[in-house]
Amino acid sequence: MRRPFVPCLALAALSAWQAPASAADTPQTLAVVDFLNNSLTDRTTYDPLSQGFSAALATQLSQVHDLEIVERSRIRQVAEELGLQASGAVDDQTAGRIGRIVGARYLLLGSFMVMGKKVRIDARMVETETTRLVKAEQVTGKMGDLLDLIGRLAEAFADRLGKKLERPSAAGISETAFSHYGMGIRLEDAGDLDMARREYAEALKTDPGFSVARDALARMEIRIQTEARVSLVRATGRHDTDAGRDAAREAATDDALRAAVRRSTGRLMGQDSLSFHVASIRDDVLPRSREYVRDFTVTGERDSAGTVIVEIAAQVARGVLEDDLIALGVLHPAWAHPRVMIVAEEDATGAEYGIPGGGREPTYSETRLQGMLTDRGFRVIDVGQYRRTLQARSPGLPSEDLTAYVLTQGGDLLVIGRVALSGGGAIGSYGIENIRSSTAEGSFQILRADNGQVIGTVSGSGVGADPQAVQSGLVAIQEMCKKVGTELERELVRLAREEVYGRRIVAFEVTGVRSQTDLTTIERVVRESVDGVLTVVPRSRDKELARFEISFEGHPSELAREINRVPFGNLRVIVEESSLGLIRARIER
Repeated sequence: MRRPFVPCLALAALSAWQAPASAADTPQTLAVVDFLNNSLTDRTTYDPLSQGFSAALATQLSQVHDLEIVERSRIRQVAEELGLQASGAVDDQTAGRIGRIVGARYLLLGSFMVMGKKVRIDARMVETETTRLVKAEQVTGKMGDLLDLIGRLAEAFADRLGKKLERPSAAGISETAFSHYGMGIRLEDAGDLDMARREYAEALKTDPGFSVARDALARMEIRIQTEARVSLVRATGRHDTDAGRDAAREAATDDALRAAVRRSTGRLMGQDSLSFHVASIRDDVLPRSREYVRDFTVTGERDSAGTVIVEIAAQVARGVLEDDLIALGVLHPAWAHPRVMIVAEEDATGAEYGIPGGGREPTYSETRLQGMLTDRGFRVIDVGQYRRTLQARSPGLPSEDLTAYVLTQGGDLLVIGRVALSGGGAIGSYGIENIRSSTAEGSFQILRADNGQVIGTVSGSGVGADPQAVQSGLVAIQEMCKKVGTELERELVRLAREEVYGRRIVAFEVTGVRSQTDLTTIERVVRESVDGVLTVVPRSRDKELARFEISFEGHPSELAREINRVPFGNLRVIVEESSLGLIRARIER
């Protein structure tokens, strides 16, 4: 699941500068840091507004097309590394440094001052490369109109970047609701998700029309569900006592935590894949083991030959670990395991000597490869069904018929090839005397089912030896399938991502859209909350029918499923029909 969106912000200044580069020049990326509280009285009371203002401003600006907002967690991480707070209490040089590190072209800083029942908010936008002032803006208003004031700021900065922002109605959002919202952001930053959810709920309870709080609450529900996926893992760690027993005990505990995370990683990835990506797991995952362990209990401790051994029962956050493994590219989400059919023709003489398969039954190579890919998470179409119902065995099944059949079965890729058996000049298999060694050579092509295009090749060989001269051919095929299967897994996943799914463009039609607010909500939620979405572009609106164009990475069925799953505030978006190029949905209220 995608990591939650969270922004930031700070100080004030006046003055203007030349117009920034147009949106067409380079992608416009904006980082927002928390506002500085300059209130002269009741500062502690108004402190939560620091996070509330920045998050609300970033949320509104995130609705601007082609403007990317840097995640709050990334800004906070960089600020901590620089020994700073992600607030407005930084000078322009430091702000520029933060912006450059997080990859932002612009940085928004701001401050606010509460004066009785009124508040003044100052904000400025600087270019991170030069720290030159791009835009300064000041708004003053009643404490009951906080979201409207933030909306005015967002509109002004969007306009300065040459972009249009249509603000939703924000009347009547009280100081109390905004304080709850700001406190929720602060608690979310600190990792206290349950309390953050309560604060967002209180904000929404205070002002039911507080759309920003509603979105934050929905986001928090998704994050809590993700992080709630924990698994209990038992693990053991050890360390020598050269540096003292206390230090050894701490190091042994850390070793046990790493072992628990390593074991959880193995369960998610499978041992073959874990071995292949051992360097990435060692360097990028295991050093962060304490982040993945929600809680643990020491269940045993003992000394043995100068070594402290610690046994633990750890609650590993499986959902968070899975997300990070996917982000690292070492674990592939479900859609990356394409639906595939394997056809492996063997030498005709193989059937004569007892190699399983032939006629209308799967060949031995097909059976072995199908089983291997199924065990590794692929959705495999049974070639035996094809053979039995549509095609008698013949040398070289026609790929045109096969790709059409794969499509009718909802498949994505077809693997088709030939396995040649040889051994001392003859087939080494059942019943061949004096043939104690055989070789299987397999060569396969990978085709797209939708157009029959060859997009990859895989080959491998295996040698089988049998002193009794009975099954050397079978052993040779088994060894060949091990090599081909491992390579085929990697190649199928790569091709699924780069060639088949990769970046798709799909039309998204929604009926029941009654207002611009509906349109904006759908666009924003799909862009921010649906896994794999790269861009969402509104194309047209005809009465209550709105059309969007979505660019995304993944399988179309997964996209439709995600759209059905994510919350859209007070709307329910229900997918009624989906195909490779079109998703139709309706709104229920």
